[in-house]
Amino acid sequence: MSRILVLTYSQIAGPKPSTVPQAGLDTTARNGPLAQLIVKQIVDNNADPDGRLLYNPAGWTGADNMFFPADYNWLQPPVVKIINGRRDAFSQR
Repeated sequence: MSRILVLTYSQIAGPKPSTVPQAGLDTTARNGPLAQLIVKQIVDNNADPDGRLLYNPAGWTGADNMFFPADYNWLQPPVVKIINGRRDAFSQR
């Protein structure tokens, strides 16, 4: 029988002054056409009032560790990267 262990960043890095509120483990999100459309609908039409979708701005923070407002399109402008010779877009953070 196998078990899956899920750890949060604070469990990996440990709580200390250099890891609170964020341990420097920055992440980005894929920023393809569907993701951009989802965020646009959330921002323009309040399409996710309960904040359940992965791309909801209210679930992401900027470099200052403050959550984005619900009406902020955090995927614009996209950051284009070349990975394995293929062009792909990501969020700024």
